[in-house]
Amino acid sequence: MKILKYIFYRFYSLMVSVGNVDVAQYYSILLITFLLTINIFTCIGFSYVFIGKAIKLSASKLNICLEFIALTSLLYFLLVKDNKHLKIIEYYKNETKQQQKTGMTIAISYIVFSIALMSFTFYLMMNKNRGEL
Repeated sequence: MKILKYIFYRFYSLMVSVGNVDVAQYYSILLITFLLTINIFTCIGFSYVFIGKAIKLSASKLNICLEFIALTSLLYFLLVKDNKHLKIIEYYKNETKQQQKTGMTIAISYIVFSIALMSFTFYLMMNKNRGEL
């Protein structure tokens, strides 16, 4: 849970720095949800490539939307409801400049790594479907 709060704080700081101060907590939750969804699909892709079967999940548009909404709601209740985000911000507010740089590097690396890993998974799936893997 601590890492989730830290990632939330880093994404919150990122949203504030780009000018979304009023809705930064909501954008942060949406960004975390998006990245977690990418990570889930990456795991499903790896199971297809290396195990031979994808994890059985319904991939209808309605189910994907409902799962996204459920995950977003869960994160809202864990991180934002009842001003929990203010306590998280207050806890990490006194970081040194070096800690802030390191944290922002980790947060941006998580975004880039998640997208790159998903792209690599798609590449592997494409090769498996062609019979090259």
